[in-house]
Amino acid sequence: MKSLRCTGMRHPSPQDRPVAIATFSGRSPAGACRFRCHGDVSGNRARVFDQRAFELADKVFCGEYGPLVRWVVIALVGAIAGVLCDQIHVIGGVIVYRDPLLFGQPWWVPVQYGLAAVVGYVGALHANGASERILVASAWFLGAYLATAVFQRWPLPLALALGVIGLARTIRLGGRSLVFGLAVALSGLVWEAGLTSTGAFSYRHPNLVGVAFWLPALYVNAAPLLLAVAARYRQDRLDLDE
Repeated sequence: MKSLRCTGMRHPSPQDRPVAIATFSGRSPAGACRFRCHGDVSGNRARVFDQRAFELADKVFCGEYGPLVRWVVIALVGAIAGVLCDQIHVIGGVIVYRDPLLFGQPWWVPVQYGLAAVVGYVGALHANGASERILVASAWFLGAYLATAVFQRWPLPLALALGVIGLARTIRLGGRSLVFGLAVALSGLVWEAGLTSTGAFSYRHPNLVGVAFWLPALYVNAAPLLLAVAARYRQDRLDLDE
């Protein structure tokens, strides 16, 4: 695999050693590394690499392990975000875990959310639909999560409201996004119903196969966020061609 190299440039330093000045912005469809050369270090995006560090970054982000690195990052972010969102349900009394280890949650909760983030991300890549901005999609999902804690005593109206919002958002994004949203809702329902059947955790108001009635509607609102993350990756892959 060939990668871009910043050659013929020298940057003043006490040792007067050659350096490469570049910014990293992903990977092209052809596999070429996207370290873009710059003539100076002005701006927040500019970073200075000596040759060894530059080659290491090239190998990590643009070599054969590039996709694995991306999946690890997504898993870590998903695990942290999932644990924090799950705390809304723990503190709000929506769910109770059988064997809590820390802050009312067992050890496997971050693992679960990390794996779910990777699986959802891969599915969203294949869905290849339109998307919202990541910040907007994140705000909608966080709002839906908060609503399930605040209005948990009214499961039917809550499910209808979240369902209408989630379906409207996915329909607006296109047919593939709608199918993906329904698939996420069904997968989430089956997964959590299976977990509750083992006694690993329980819902305070279970009224749908051991889970809350509004759970599928919450998962539908997670779909646009997964699509937004996948769309950002696809945009990174196309930047060099523009």
